[in-house]
Amino acid sequence: MLRQHLRPKFSPRRLDEIKRRDVKGWIAEPIEKGLTRSTIRNALSILRGILNQAIEDDLLESNAAANLGRFTRAAKSSEVKGVALTKTEVEKFLGAAKRVCPKYYPIFLLAVRAGLRRGELVALQWGDIQFAKDEDDSNRFILVQHNYVRREHTTTKSNKSRRVDMSRELRRALIKCRNQRLRSSESTAMDISKELVFRSPDGGIIDPDNLYHR
Repeated sequence: MLRQHLRPKFSPRRLDEIKRRDVKGWIAEPIEKGLTRSTIRNALSILRGILNQAIEDDLLESNAAANLGRFTRAAKSSEVKGVALTKTEVEKFLGAAKRVCPKYYPIFLLAVRAGLRRGELVALQWGDIQFAKDEDDSNRFILVQHNYVRREHTTTKSNKSRRVDMSRELRRALIKCRNQRLRSSESTAMDISKELVFRSPDGGIIDPDNLYHR
């Protein structure tokens, strides 16, 4: 940050020669060049820290980089963004799912209780679930490490696995699904850890777009 963004602009100047208009102008330059706003914010934070240190050392009276975060924010988009459901709406949605499509109720319960993305929901495997010894054991969780995007099996969006704690209600629903799967096989000792938790009618992966739109 210092080498690429701060020193080329500010190193020729004394600290007390850096004015607020200079910092504003510097912010505009990398934005016009297409630099990400998060990078600009990080560089601005370093500059602000340097000037704060100068104030503590009685070299400056004010910080020319203070309170400029608004200039690094992206313009508001007109794109419609998702809005989280209220608790009442969640209960209505799950109630309707249980009546209209009970087969898919567990996947919708998982969606609202664990917050998985569509591709993560359909790519979940039984081996990703830690059920714990019973409901009172808090060591129950889902390890989210698979995704399904553009008809390809891939990793999570961040390329990192993450742990999501599992509620008692969700644990009961997933155990019921697991027991049904084991009963449908010839042996209850069958290893299903690599199998998909939710499968399409033909036994393959559920199309996440169909799940959403239909």
